[in-house]
Amino acid sequence: MDVPGHVIFRLHLVRELLQSAAERAAEGLPTDRMQVVLQLDHSTELLLVTLLPLAGKHPRRQDNLPVLLGQLIEAEPSLASHRPAIERIRRLRDRVQHDGLIPSSEDARTAALETESFARAAVRAILGRELEELTLVSLVKDEEIAERLRRAEEFLKSAHHRAAIEEAAVAFELGSRKILAEAIPLTRALSGRETAGRFLREIGEAARRAASTSRRNPELAEFARRFADELRDREFWLRDLLEPLGRPLLLAELGIPLRDFRRFDEIAPEVVLTVGDDARTYAPEEWTPSREEAAYALDFATRALLVLEKWVEEHPSLRTRRA
Repeated sequence: MDVPGHVIFRLHLVRELLQSAAERAAEGLPTDRMQVVLQLDHSTELLLVTLLPLAGKHPRRQDNLPVLLGQLIEAEPSLASHRPAIERIRRLRDRVQHDGLIPSSEDARTAALETESFARAAVRAILGRELEELTLVSLVKDEEIAERLRRAEEFLKSAHHRAAIEEAAVAFELGSRKILAEAIPLTRALSGRETAGRFLREIGEAARRAASTSRRNPELAEFARRFADELRDREFWLRDLLEPLGRPLLLAELGIPLRDFRRFDEIAPEVVLTVGDDARTYAPEEWTPSREEAAYALDFATRALLVLEKWVEEHPSLRTRRA
């Protein structure tokens, strides 16, 4: 079954909720175990309302979890064996939410295992896919780039954090340049210097307008004129100074937050493209990134490429016509 994009987004969130709950289930703090139970119940309900339409059912907003669960089991009877566990977790959730019950570590771990088992079985039964297959990477349209991101996922799973970040960095570098080159002039897409120059020209034009319209304030007009002249005289020097900001500014203009890109740029190694788009990464031999850094790099690269692909789709008139 071809899985719609909105379904993949939701199931990806379900997977993240389950993973987070499993990691926190063993924590010693009572609030962690309480949050685990609430989180598991929420992930189950999100799973049900996501899968039911694909199973031919039409849940209503007022349907609670037991009703939703019954509808899915009616559509796929093989899931009936999971019903006692899911209903028990719902009762545990009610006691946590309404009575302030603090679940034991054993209850929290058991609930996490049983909820994950149900989620995997439900996705397999309705979609014929494994839960791990339904990642945001599967939404990336460029197959070459998606393959690199899948390799990064495999490296992350096997705890090869450095390799995971390197693959994610190369995927983002190749993918972002390729996507941008399809949508806007090549020089603007690839040249931070060009973007910096555009930025400086816009500032200069604003200064010249200020100089010509500030007749009532001669001192302001003179300052604006001198500023515009100085900017023009130092344009090449300023371009060199601002060039490293060119690409981040362009990406921000297209919807990728500067803060997120900056963190990714701090984590990822330098990527150098050679003839034929072969890519090499350069980082110190002693570099040993953490799992958290690898997970962030992969998540950023995937989400950023999806943002760029969506931007291109929404601006078809700006695509570069190629011979």
